[in-house]
Formats: sequence, structure tokens, C-alpha cells
Amino acid sequence: MCMLVLGTHRSGTSITTALVQAQGFALGQPLLHVGDENPLGHFEHEHVLAMHEAFLAEVGLQWFDRVDPLALAGAERRQRWQAEIAEQYAGISEGAGRFAVKDPRLVHFLPLWLAALHAMEVDARALVTLRHPGSTARSLQVRNGLAVEHAEQIWLRDMAALQRGIGELRHGVVRYESLVADPINVMREGLSQAGVEWDSAAEATMRGLVNPALNRSGVGAEGDAPAAGRLHATIETLPSVRDWPPIG
Repeated sequence: MCMLVLGTHRSGTSITTALVQAQGFALGQPLLHVGDENPLGHFEHEHVLAMHEAFLAEVGLQWFDRVDPLALAGAERRQRWQAEIAEQYAGISEGAGRFAVKDPRLVHFLPLWLAALHAMEVDARALVTLRHPGSTARSLQVRNGLAVEHAEQIWLRDMAALQRGIGELRHGVVRYESLVADPINVMREGLSQAGVEWDSAAEATMRGLVNPALNRSGVGAEGDAPAAGRLHATIETLPSVRDWPPIG
């Protein structure tokens, strides 16, 4: 089984992946270095990040651009990228029965990942992280110096990519603000939605991973991301991405 942790930048994908790892999913090595913005670590495989960055560079994009990379790629390039994903996954997972992959850029390549995993007969599941867009915008402003308005567009871009790519993928939704307050129940529910058996023996380890102070940006003000905030209010209680209203 491959667990894909999906979400926009600064939405809680790192802590979610740490908790997924505690539930018995391997992450492989090497992982991205620990930074001040993620004191526990990013829980992100360096080779997956490098691959996604290379895909973006091929079509003249960087992670913060607002364009869909698959729309620029063309059929031949998409086929090659899918083959690279399959090769990369086979190399980093090393036959692990339960493996997890996390990178915020993954939302843009989700259809290729799902096709590659299906061709390899790997059972794919997902956890989608959802955080208030005002919080993610302010966090990106602090970390990357982006204007709040630009960061809001990144949130909207990534939610649209998730909606386009999710297909029939079985998934759960994890809300960041709830996760840091009650990690055990939130993760148990998210994994149940994704059809993953819960390991109660891991609960003590999981509690030790989560500090409510991680929610440094708070809930976020509607004024920070007005359009995204309205969408968030609509989707935050829905159990599936397939229930979301169309995102333009």
C-alpha cells in the first residue's frame, strides 16, 4: 500500500506524514533536512522532491507559479514523467508493504502518480490535509516572502489540482487545526475514511509528536484570503474532495 499525503504548502502535510509513519508506513531515505519552519522535520523524500522540481523546470515553472504543469507538458512528456514516477517509487520503497509519499508539489502530478501506482499494482490511498487559507498564506509570507494575495492563489491552485486529480482514490481528510488539538481521533478518522487499519499501539508515540504550539499562525483571518476563505468555509466539514463544489 502507498499512502499519498496531499495538501498545499504549509497545510500540515509534514506532521500528518510523521503520524502516518508512526502508524507503520515507511518513508525511505534520505529525507529532507530539518529546518526552523519544521522543527520535527519535513518527512519528505529528497529524491521525490528533486523529481517534482525537475518536472516543473522542464515546463519553465517553479513551485509558486500559478500554472498547471500538466497543462503544459503534452502527452509524450506526461508518459515519460509517469515512467519516472514508477521507477522512482520502486527505488525508494524497496518493496515495503506500507510506504508513504509526501510533497506539496505532488497534487499537480497526482494523475500520473495514480496511473503509475496502478500499473505497478500498488494499492494507493491518501490523506488530504486542509488548513485555513489565511494561515497558509501568512505562513508562506513569513517563510518565503510571498505576498498574501499570491499565497492565497497558491491555496486555490492546489485545491483545484486536488479536485482534478483525486478521481476514485480512496482518501480521508485531515483538518490541521483539529489535528494539532486532537491528533489521535483526527488521524484515526482520516485513516478510517482511507480504509487503513488503525494501530492502537502507536498512540503514545503519536501523542509525543504533536505540540499544539505548532499552530503558530492561528486560524487565520478571512481578510487575509477572502476568496479562499469562503471556499474553505464550504469544504472544511465535507468528508471527501469529491464532495467539493467546482473550483474554477
